[in-house]
Amino acid sequence: MLMRMKWLGVLPVILTIALSACRNEGGRKAPSVEESEPIDTLLTDSVSEMEEEIEETVDRIDGTFDDFLYAFIHSRRFFYKRIRYPLTLHKIDGEEISMETSNLHDEFTFLEGDYYTVLYGDVHQIGEEHKDSTVRIERIDLDNGVVRSFLFCREEGEWRLCRVQDGGLDMTGLGDFLNFYSRFSTDSLFQMQHVAQPVSISIIDPDDDSMYIEGTIDAEQWGSFCPELPRGVISNIRYGQGYGAYQVVMEKCGTANGLQDIFTFQREGRGWQLTAYEN
Repeated sequence: MLMRMKWLGVLPVILTIALSACRNEGGRKAPSVEESEPIDTLLTDSVSEMEEEIEETVDRIDGTFDDFLYAFIHSRRFFYKRIRYPLTLHKIDGEEISMETSNLHDEFTFLEGDYYTVLYGDVHQIGEEHKDSTVRIERIDLDNGVVRSFLFCREEGEWRLCRVQDGGLDMTGLGDFLNFYSRFSTDSLFQMQHVAQPVSISIIDPDDDSMYIEGTIDAEQWGSFCPELPRGVISNIRYGQGYGAYQVVMEKCGTANGLQDIFTFQREGRGWQLTAYEN
């Protein structure tokens, strides 16, 4: 099983503080509505404490990009400190403009759902150490065929958001695959037509979660194994991995439970096909 540290798993103390604000202490009777603090006050306090925790660990945040990204997304104060001003937006038509940043933090809500996705050229790239001084995060809107790319640069030991660029799916270099996957994830008939015969699987044993079941299944059995497929707006974090023309590996990473699904697609005579699945 291939595993790597997930960025949403760092700084557990912060999550503990945020959650504890919503719990009662020691099993005491919950206060009445009149006695309790307004919920917005509790949330404001918990967010404030979270940001303080991030500020206190700032000397370690730039150790890895994943740690930095967690803080960047979860602390507005830290977020706006780590932008290179003026921030340039490269538009689809080629025009370059200075980007309005007042609501920029909201642009990253696509990374705050139940999962995020990363695309690789092969499974061996998953878990590789990342040493590049630039990382690009892509927000890929499959339904509308548009991509917004956020470029992060490491400058004097600190990560910063340096540039934003808009474009079509072809801007990613994965346009052919993404056009295929957009339909694969939403059209059940098309999906079944593009599942290899057979499909290799490696799944957790339902009777013993420390063991894995490995083998193959017929394409007709895929519906019984298929988890929820990422669709609509997906992400891609480019740590420096390369891509070929005939294989793409999609890693779906759970943000709350650390679970992952790995889908391997290969381009063959019939076009793109799902050839392997692992969880």
